[in-house]
Amino acid sequence: LTRLRQLSINCDFTENDREIKSQIIQGCSSSRLRRRALREDQNLDELLKLARSMELSDKQACEIEHTEKSQSANAVRAFKNKSGTNRKKNFRKSSDAKIHFKRQTCRNCGGEYPHVERQCPAKGKSCHACKKQNHFSSVCRSKTKMKPKVNSVNKVDESSCDTSDSNDDYMFGIQEQENVNSVKSKQPSLNVTINGLNVRMLVDTGSSINVLDENTYKKFQVKPKLSKTDTKVFTYGSNTNFPLLGKFIGTLETAHRITTATIYVTKGDSGCLLCYDSAVELQVIPAIAMFTSSSSKAEQLCQKYSSIFDGIGKLKDVEIDLHIDPNIQPVQQPHRRIPFHVRKDVEKELKIMMENDLIEEVDGGATPWVSPIVVAPKPKSPNEVRICVDMREPNRAIKRTRYLIPTVDDIIVDLNGAKVFSKLDLVKGYNQLILSERSRNITCFTTHAGLFRYKRLCFGINSAAEI
Repeated sequence: LTRLRQLSINCDFTENDREIKSQIIQGCSSSRLRRRALREDQNLDELLKLARSMELSDKQACEIEHTEKSQSANAVRAFKNKSGTNRKKNFRKSSDAKIHFKRQTCRNCGGEYPHVERQCPAKGKSCHACKKQNHFSSVCRSKTKMKPKVNSVNKVDESSCDTSDSNDDYMFGIQEQENVNSVKSKQPSLNVTINGLNVRMLVDTGSSINVLDENTYKKFQVKPKLSKTDTKVFTYGSNTNFPLLGKFIGTLETAHRITTATIYVTKGDSGCLLCYDSAVELQVIPAIAMFTSSSSKAEQLCQKYSSIFDGIGKLKDVEIDLHIDPNIQPVQQPHRRIPFHVRKDVEKELKIMMENDLIEEVDGGATPWVSPIVVAPKPKSPNEVRICVDMREPNRAIKRTRYLIPTVDDIIVDLNGAKVFSKLDLVKGYNQLILSERSRNITCFTTHAGLFRYKRLCFGINSAAEI
């Protein structure tokens, strides 16, 4: 029903309910519902109530029948077991009879007991909990008496210190105790080439600096020169400064990306850390969206300069002339019919274009050039359409303005030394240029609502990109 409702939006049916009812009768999977609907004169709502009640009753009947089958199968199985035994009936107080009647599990392996045609799978095996033989840890009776295993965490020093300095940075401690092998195997680490040396680094999104330990720094064939640093580094949850030997600017490289960053060298062999910023630049992890107050500032700017963000822009004091070859004979192409269910959307779009001063209606006068339109629905907006003018014939008469479009290399050379960049997003960029009065007739197009022509530059003109 939902799919049919959605499909009927594009159909101009006189009675949608009648057509939907007909499709349900033809396409439903229940022959009982189809015969009932053909026999009785019902509207769509009554038919849906009947269909829902039949679905519900069928579901409940299936559940009842399934339950009855399982109960009967259990009764047959119990009767066979009862008929096959030769024990006496007064066995309720007997523990052996209880074991025979009650389904038992093996106390060594946890499986069904007694084992049929095979020995216990736990025979000869060692328990992981108590290390004894001939049983599994899942049924170990000594496990409850043992102390629970406590995983150690990274040790953090504790003391008090003022950390309000602007040069403060933070990182997580990476030294682990020996009994945390399971945690160590799951650490997110990768190989990073630093100034030609392959280093195994731990990816730490909570760290604001890249860290190398002293042992790793000594492995460089050509050791980078360390410079002094006033930066105070604190481990997670600690107020004690972490000892630093110095810092250097190094080149970090992975299989896919390369970047430069400041690297701090610490004493000892605690390990190496890759900070969040470097991990994002190397595309090891995706950038995490930071929610700041910048959105409110953007909203304030949009409200203050609302005229810039509303409507369609227009380049001031500039008119575009299309160079038309007079030797080309004007062509009046025939009108292309538009489907009836799309005409309302076309009229709505034409009205919006006239309100935005993009087109104007042609009232009287000669129209040497007439082109048809093609209506394309917008995928993300089902109720909106895009009006495209077929400019293939007029383009034969329009002379192009040749303009050399720069390559990426040309732009990089021109931008050499630039530090501040702006990004411009032009909404309907072609429509922001005004066409001169003598250049508008060649853009004339026909619709079921009449003739129109563009007042602005439109896409489809072969010279629009160069202009």
